[in-house]
Formats: sequence, structure tokens, C-alpha cells
Amino acid sequence: MRIVFTIGLILALAPGTGADDKKAEKVDPKLVVGHWKQYEPKDTSQITSEFTADGKVHSWIDDRNGTKPEKLTGAYKIEGNVITITVNFEGKPISHKSTITKLTKDEFHTEFMGTLKMRRYEPRKDEKK
Repeated sequence: MRIVFTIGLILALAPGTGADDKKAEKVDPKLVVGHWKQYEPKDTSQITSEFTADGKVHSWIDDRNGTKPEKLTGAYKIEGNVITITVNFEGKPISHKSTITKLTKDEFHTEFMGTLKMRRYEPRKDEKK
């Protein structure tokens, strides 16, 4: 059950069809490249993600139970204000779309069953890969 919830959180990063796509403006896909750390909501598992320029995404889910964060790897694509994230789960690809409601050089917000807010950060050397 925890892995299903984890995948749901990861897929929530993909801006998509849950919000009003017509009102949101097109975003600059280059702005998503880099490291992001969730700051809202605070009462759920915490997500840290790296989006690369070649369309890959690496995310770590910390359910704050003292175990090592779980890593998911996949691909992403941004079209307009919609991000599609695809990860492999038990040998099968799972894709989801979310709506990007804000994307600047420092803030990344998505909307899917609630709002997920992340801030850009520079990982410590021991956090990289």
C-alpha cells in the first residue's frame, strides 16, 4: 500500500488535467531542470526530485518512518502547462498528467488531488546520486 501511495505522490508532480488547463499559461520547460524539494503539504511523505534536461526524473520519497527514502526513476514531458511523468512499477509503465500552476526559477507547484509545492535547492555532495 505504501508503494502505491508513493507512486501517487510522484505522479502528482506531473502537472496535468486535474486543474483548469485553459486558464493556466504555457510554462518554460527549461525551468523544471534541476533539484526540487517539497515544502507543502507538510503532513505527508516528503518528495525530493531531480529533473534533467534530457527528460529524466529521479525522485526520492521519504515517508518519515526512519527508513531510507524510496527512489523512483522515470521520464517526464511538458506540453503547455501539463507535465506527464512516467515511472516503471513492477515492470509496467505508469503515467500520469498534472497541471503546473506555477513554475519559476525557484518555485514549482502542481495540482492533482491537491496542491504540491516545491522549492529549488542545491543538494549536498553526499545526496547526489
